Amino acid sequence: TLNNGGSILIRHKIALDCIHQHILYVFLKCFGEYQVGKPMTEFAIRKTFWILWKGFDKQICKELKLVSYLRKLIHEYDGQYPPYGKNPKTQQYNNPKMIDKSPQDMVDELGDGFLKVMDPVFEVQMKSLKSFCGGKKDRLC
Repeated sequence: TLNNGGSILIRHKIALDCIHQHILYVFLKCFGEYQVGKPMTEFAIRKTFWILWKGFDKQICKELKLVSYLRKLIHEYDGQYPPYGKNPKTQQYNNPKMIDKSPQDMVDELGDGFLKVMDPVFEVQMKSLKSFCGGKKDRLC
């Protein structure tokens, strides 16, 4: 259990798919502040980054009904159509219900919140890829 005001360090994936946007939205809503990091090593060419989330707000988490949505995803799990799995025929996600917001609603609500998280990540990512493409195997932190 995460205590009110608590902190957590999470490794995120750089992705624009539905589940990763939902996860980022939930964390942006439930935590008061964050610090983004991405090591300048060969690891940086991979599609991950770290965020230290601080100031957990239990009340906001309750208002989002996050726990009930997650329980529903778990209890209604279908191995043929897992939650957030993509249907190859329709290109639609199966049961993407961690939150009950459309992508447009999330962007409207958070403004440039997503960009503020991703901008420093992409800056480090581009530096790392430039070095990698230039023949460097890794860079010191």
